[in-house]
Amino acid sequence: MADVKISALPAVPAASGTDELMVNQGLASKKVTLNQIATFRNSSPAFTGTPTTPNASRYDNTTQIASTAFVQTSGLVRTKSLSSDAATHSTTAMVLVSGMDIDVAAGTYTFEYYIRAQVAATTQTLKFAVNRTGSTSLFCYNLFFPSNGVLAAVGVVDQELNATTGQVWAYQATRVVNTTLGPNTDVDTLDADLLYKISGIVTFTADGILHLFHGCEVNGTNATIKAGTSLILTKVI
Repeated sequence: MADVKISALPAVPAASGTDELMVNQGLASKKVTLNQIATFRNSSPAFTGTPTTPNASRYDNTTQIASTAFVQTSGLVRTKSLSSDAATHSTTAMVLVSGMDIDVAAGTYTFEYYIRAQVAATTQTLKFAVNRTGSTSLFCYNLFFPSNGVLAAVGVVDQELNATTGQVWAYQATRVVNTTLGPNTDVDTLDADLLYKISGIVTFTADGILHLFHGCEVNGTNATIKAGTSLILTKVI
């Protein structure tokens, strides 16, 4: 397909004016000025196919073209979620929730985990921890869970609560990285969806990775972190 800009040029036998060049378009001789070339160069090209570009550095704030990889890693708000269940775990040892790791550049962030879980016994529950690779100067997080007790630290972790017994969110808190929070108390319903929430703030002094861990209250009870478990990471500084 002919370049419409070139096709619009005047047909001449020779370039005779100042700053003129000859071009050939469809075997026809035409002339173009340097000013016209500059206009062509500054116009936005009509890319076809799937054009690529070198990836900009994270949080680059220039007029450089942004690749999709840059957009995915440099946004102020990023998300991560499980598309399928994590491997079932049945010991008190803390294990990594595979698929929930997220790389983090230097800066301060708030983070929120929404954890969908199931436990295969009505007398057990879960415990959680947030860890990182890389150096941090600030790290605080809270674990929230449903409670049918009127006291913040008392309750059964279940999603069907009677309002007359409290129906509150209880929580545990820490300011130390990789501190295990929980187990809390037992669950009412085995193999039913439970919702936990972890909220926190962290300052990374260098690039690192944020990790989510979980463990069981006792050995031998199956616990599963379910599909839909998600993380919202927001850069604030």
